[in-house]
Amino acid sequence: MTIISTNTLTSFNNDTPIPPAFLMRLTKREWEVIIHLSKGLTTPEIAAKICVEPKSVENYRGRIADKLELKGRNKLVWFSWKNQEFLENWYSASKKNFDVL
Repeated sequence: MTIISTNTLTSFNNDTPIPPAFLMRLTKREWEVIIHLSKGLTTPEIAAKICVEPKSVENYRGRIADKLELKGRNKLVWFSWKNQEFLENWYSASKKNFDVL
């Protein structure tokens, strides 16, 4: 079992950390989107990578922001950049769970 530190998972406002349990709410596709966001990809670039329309990526971004209780999509981008390493590690550790679904 991989244990991941949660002390680096911070929201837009550093006084309000995002509970790691919120990450468990994300679907496999939402994880793909947030990982690409964390790497600085734009909506059209993400859409091309995951073979969907840009509007679908916008919908995923909105759902991710809602699930993580981030108000606004710009905060989601900031959050994903700030926590890139954490998110990639979390996704890698939980990826095998997605394969079972």
